[in-house]
Amino acid sequence: MVKELKNLAQHVTKEDQLFLEKAWEWIQRVEDQYVPVLSDFLNPHQVSLVENLASHRELKLFDSADVWPSEQSRLLLAPSYYELDSTDFELELLAIRFQSQFGKLTHPQVLGSLLHQTGLDRRVFGDILIGENQVQVFVERPYVSLITQEVRKIGRLGVTISISAMEELLQLEEEVQTKTIFLDSLRLDRLVASAFQLGRSKAAQLVKANKIKVNYQERKEVSYPIKAGDMLSIRGKGRIYVGESTGLSKSGRIKVELKILARK
Repeated sequence: MVKELKNLAQHVTKEDQLFLEKAWEWIQRVEDQYVPVLSDFLNPHQVSLVENLASHRELKLFDSADVWPSEQSRLLLAPSYYELDSTDFELELLAIRFQSQFGKLTHPQVLGSLLHQTGLDRRVFGDILIGENQVQVFVERPYVSLITQEVRKIGRLGVTISISAMEELLQLEEEVQTKTIFLDSLRLDRLVASAFQLGRSKAAQLVKANKIKVNYQERKEVSYPIKAGDMLSIRGKGRIYVGESTGLSKSGRIKVELKILARK
């Protein structure tokens, strides 16, 4: 294991260490065989890890999010002489259409149906965008036929699935609530409880049930320390973007600014 990998692995979780080992294999393949390597869909945290690992290597790194804005994206690692064509990312945008007068679809419904009805791994699916009468999903191109053949119903709604042009990508406006909270300590359970007006025992249950991620990683410790810049995703609730601590209240509690994106 080379110095770059050892240094980076010292400061990350065990989960990240396993991912970094895989990313290092990608880099070695590019450098040893002079061939491009395409990742599955990665979250921004994973993209950052690969970027750090590859920063001093003789290769090019391309991110599909730089071509089609998205949260989850595919990375293409390639030799230094490589010239990118956007089709090299091998992804498609699928449109899932349904009759909105009969009901709505939610993110968990769509993802659950895609996984269970196709048997595919979560990593082959990118962002899921929920519109008024259609849902759009980024997917890896080799699995398009399987998805369109197997998925005919989501929840109680019949659906039709077809490839959509990237120019038709939904532009969704997120409604973000700004909120100021006061905490006696920056623990995970207490911040979540205050942000969503939950009892602390309920917030602790969410943590212990693996329903909360901090910066895209599951955290099972109720006392896990939260800091400015962290992003929390709470299954069924939404997301919290943690701002700076802006002082203390008269009683000595920490004042924290939050931006909350509640799940609809």
